[in-house]
Amino acid sequence: MSNKDKIKNLPEFSRPREKMKEKGASNLKKRELLAILLRTGTKDKSVLKLADDLLDKYPSDRLLKATFKELENIKGIGPAKTAQVLAAVELGSRLFKEKEKEEVYISSTEDIVKECSNLKDLKKESFVVLCLDGRNRLLRKETVSIGTLNASLVHPREVLNRQ
Repeated sequence: MSNKDKIKNLPEFSRPREKMKEKGASNLKKRELLAILLRTGTKDKSVLKLADDLLDKYPSDRLLKATFKELENIKGIGPAKTAQVLAAVELGSRLFKEKEKEEVYISSTEDIVKECSNLKDLKKESFVVLCLDGRNRLLRKETVSIGTLNASLVHPREVLNRQ
């Protein structure tokens, strides 16, 4: 490997860690993110080249399904780097599933009834506002007013001035 291929010989603004620090993770390419996970290359390959080779062999969808045995047998990866990559893939997958579960979409009156089912046990009337985005995804649920046994007085200003 030539000296120009080593990370330490790249200009600071194009090194993956420094780039992440300056611009954020969302501005890095997949190869740069993977290079950060791998940490080091080999004496023959820079970490960026190793990341490229791994992504060539395992495009995004295949990397999600790669086994420990498959990855650890790639020259320059080994068990420690395999564990790091698979742990990151699994963590990302779990976080995505959790986020997917948390998102609530309101597309019918049944969805509203389900979202407000906790109100049926209350002893007083409550006026609740459901704030949605353009895709009908619930952004927040907010109680504007709690009234009496059978009434809740609400001024339109209180509904429309939600922050």
